[in-house]
Order: sequence, then C-alpha cells, then structure tokens
Amino acid sequence: SIASEPGLIWKIWTENPQANEAGGVYLFQDLDSAQAYLAMHTARLKGFGIPQVNGKIFLVNEALSRTDRAPV
Repeated sequence: SIASEPGLIWKIWTENPQANEAGGVYLFQDLDSAQAYLAMHTARLKGFGIPQVNGKIFLVNEALSRTDRAPV
C-alpha cells in the first residue's frame, strides 16, 4: 500500500539485520503529503507494538543533489 500513498514519488527500503532495524528513505511531492504519511505510519507501527519510531522530514537541496546525480 505504500506505493499508492498520496504524494509518494519513491521509497528506498533499508535494513540492518544485526541491529534488528528497518526503514526507508522516502521522496514525497510536498511537505503536507510527507507529514500525513509520517503521522499515519508512526501510529500504524506503534499499533503493531513497535514503541520507538524514528522519523524526520527534510527538504531537498536540489542544487547540491544535482551535483551528485540525484533524480530531482
């Protein structure tokens, strides 16, 4: 269902099996979509019994990202 979330452009899945951690890096079309997804996803994970959810929202620095060939 993540692929159909409003405003989602892409997600890169991440995991660290040794630390028993998983997550991702997401790119959303706008700040409102990112904030709504983070709130929903945090509540969902806590509902599954995951007590600590780390989520941060950053703006894209397009000029620096283009320097390193980011698809922006």
